[in-house]
Amino acid sequence: MKFTKKNIIIGVIIVIIIIGIFVATRKSANLYQTATAERTKIVENITATGNVQAAQNLGLAFKITGRVANISAVVGKEVKTGDELAKLETSEFFIRLSEAQANIQIAQAKLAQLKAGAIFEEINVTKTTLNNAINNSEKEITTTEQNLADVITKASEDIQSAYKDAINDLATNQTIIQNSINSAKTVLDDVNVNSYLDTGALNTAKDNRSNANSSYLVAKSYINIALMTQSNADIYNALDKLLTAINDANIALSATNEVLYNSTVTFALTLTTLDAYKTSIAIAHSNANTSKTNITNTRQSIASQKTTNSKNINTAQNNYETTKTYWASQVATAQKILN
Repeated sequence: MKFTKKNIIIGVIIVIIIIGIFVATRKSANLYQTATAERTKIVENITATGNVQAAQNLGLAFKITGRVANISAVVGKEVKTGDELAKLETSEFFIRLSEAQANIQIAQAKLAQLKAGAIFEEINVTKTTLNNAINNSEKEITTTEQNLADVITKASEDIQSAYKDAINDLATNQTIIQNSINSAKTVLDDVNVNSYLDTGALNTAKDNRSNANSSYLVAKSYINIALMTQSNADIYNALDKLLTAINDANIALSATNEVLYNSTVTFALTLTTLDAYKTSIAIAHSNANTSKTNITNTRQSIASQKTTNSKNINTAQNNYETTKTYWASQVATAQKILN
């Protein structure tokens, strides 16, 4: 085979290309590393310098002062609960203990001497204490007992005073209600009023006046009983009946007033007469309302006085019982000491 210059050049080029491919392939193999994909932990190590410190420091000390005799624990040693860390010298403590025990014996001896010489005096002191307790208990108990009696007496006087006022109110307001009902009767019995007023309204007013009069008569009988017996229960019942009569009287007066204001002035029923009737009924109405207020207040005063009495008596009773219990305990304690 004949090699020409051209063939040589081509061969050299081919060799260079092959060498280049080989070198490139080797470099690629050095740049990349493959591995099978899987889950695992990535560990990163850090290297550093420094001083190691404990996470928690605990300062220890003896409960008493003294000289250290021995240290059992050293730095870095692991210890557990109950291990001895250090110990104090005990010789000085034993000396102090001996001195204290000797002092106790001396004190006990002195105490025995005192007891032997002072027992009679102590008994007298205890007797005095007991007698004082008894005297004080009797005094305090008598005082609280008397206070209870005084409170009960005052409560009785106060409630009787309230009922006495009620008796006076019954008599006064009975007359007022009687006059109020009579005022209505005077108007409604007038022949001229009967001739010229609406029959329906007139009959209603007359019925109301009759009902008020009946209530008044019932109240009057209860008032007479209360005045005779002076009983608290009878007085309170009379107040209740009188209050009912007052309410019925007010109803009758209102109906009578309506009749008057719906009336017509005539030759027989003059304006002067009609105005006089209106004024009379207005005054009666006002007096009845005043009586209602008085009787209501009287009833409330009695109820309030009862509440006050009950509270005061309970307080005095509790003080008396507490005092007896307290001094009984004091006397018992003194007697126990004496025995």
